[in-house]
Amino acid sequence: MVAKWEAGFKVVYGVRGKRKGENPIKLVTAKIFYRLIRWIGDTDMPLDAGDFRLLDRKVVATLRSIREENRYIRGLVSWAGFPAGRRPLHPGPPLRGPDEVHAEEDGPVRLRRPPQASRTSR
Repeated sequence: MVAKWEAGFKVVYGVRGKRKGENPIKLVTAKIFYRLIRWIGDTDMPLDAGDFRLLDRKVVATLRSIREENRYIRGLVSWAGFPAGRRPLHPGPPLRGPDEVHAEEDGPVRLRRPPQASRTSR
């Protein structure tokens, strides 16, 4: 993603390939919903792009300047009109637990939040 940003893109979307471990009904409804929003609206939003993206500081400054109470970030990022690129992501099945996150990008990279310091009884 950073390489695309360095090449001049101000927004780099993480676009998912196959989504393992997700409910087929959720996948179909999400696909229909985002295509419908794109068809109805005037903004050309990228399809199958999640919320995982890299934003240049100029994009962030523009988004912060918008006086919108109920922000739909996926739409606003596209609406802002900055040059955007796509980066394929290949997520694995989600990890379980409240403090765990996952990410895989061309390999089995899994990220977890650092463990909190252990608390001892006194």
